[in-house]
Amino acid sequence: MAKRIFVVSVMVLALSVVASAAPIDCNSVTLLSQLIAANSVGGCTHLDKQFNNFTYTGDSVGSITAFHEFTSGGGTNDIHGWLFALSGGWTTGFTLSYDITVIIDPNERIFAIKDQIDSGLTPNGTSLTDTETVLLGGGGPYSLTVTGAGVETKQQLVSPLVTKLHTVSVFTPGGGHLASYEQQWFETAIPEPATFVLMGLGLLGVAAFGRRRAKRQ
Repeated sequence: MAKRIFVVSVMVLALSVVASAAPIDCNSVTLLSQLIAANSVGGCTHLDKQFNNFTYTGDSVGSITAFHEFTSGGGTNDIHGWLFALSGGWTTGFTLSYDITVIIDPNERIFAIKDQIDSGLTPNGTSLTDTETVLLGGGGPYSLTVTGAGVETKQQLVSPLVTKLHTVSVFTPGGGHLASYEQQWFETAIPEPATFVLMGLGLLGVAAFGRRRAKRQ
């Protein structure tokens, strides 16, 4: 009896360890420090996206807010993103990096990246450069630079489409400050292999029908 209780206890403990090691829900996050702490359990997930391996080098890491953004485009053009902000803004430089991965659905691909900064009401020398390295797929690296005194929003198309990227953002004050930084990831569904087959058969059928009509004439 004691042996049976011991075995059951071990199983319950193992299950609890597995459960506690699962990635957290991105929508439950409010601070960047939570994302950094979640690296040990695989970061956070939302639908078909996983964000992991967060690193930050700079001031005020415990006060930086991080909010997950999601906009549904009907399942084929969804937008995931993060909004990072600091009360009073950054006046010293920082480096922020993490991985973004498409999970679950193998037919989803990232096709565009969009960065936006808020440098406040007065244009200043603030700049932020975001560089993406492709981890699964081809192409890249891609780089976007947004500036407080110039263009504060920039978008980059990704070709070919990818399923995993590593992004590194470097902020340079340039005599100004940064109130918030927003990154968005655009994704789209690609046709499944079966869909390609059906499309091919359909085209062959149209071609055969055309030849048959030509012979009759």
